[in-house]
Amino acid sequence: MFKFEKVFNIDINGVSHTIKCNLNSLKGSFIITIDEKEITLKNQHKFLLLLDYEFEIDGTVCNLTYTFFERAFNLAVNKKYLHTNKAYEPLAIPKYVNVLTYISIFLPCILVGALAGIKGTNISVILSAFILVIIGLISGNIYAKLFFLKKKNLIAPTFLISSLVQCIVLLFVTI
Repeated sequence: MFKFEKVFNIDINGVSHTIKCNLNSLKGSFIITIDEKEITLKNQHKFLLLLDYEFEIDGTVCNLTYTFFERAFNLAVNKKYLHTNKAYEPLAIPKYVNVLTYISIFLPCILVGALAGIKGTNISVILSAFILVIIGLISGNIYAKLFFLKKKNLIAPTFLISSLVQCIVLLFVTI
């Protein structure tokens, strides 16, 4: 189990506020404490650790974010991140990235199922299904990371390479 904690101490309108963030990766949940008021939030994505939570303190808009590839909580106050002073951008993964992730995970499983129906179930078929799901999950993380890093032009080639690797694994593990 991976636990991560971060504390932000901020001053809004002359009043000090404490924001404590906890991640429990085993449960896929976030526990946020804002001035002793605890809030439990669910992970916002099925396969990735992702949080984008907006709240208000004394009329000031705050955004707390967590992304799986940065492995860090970040706080934006009035649409500016505290640690970088860059503008806050909402964390939203577009549908096409999710679709590519689902294809990378589930299509190989369907192919393995068809292969099991033709060839019969044996250890090599089960092993290939396990390996293909792992490759699909890793690929989905890479697609989302490329999107967040604003390298969208690399998502389609990465999908093709991932699919090719999965085909090669399917052929060599099951032969």
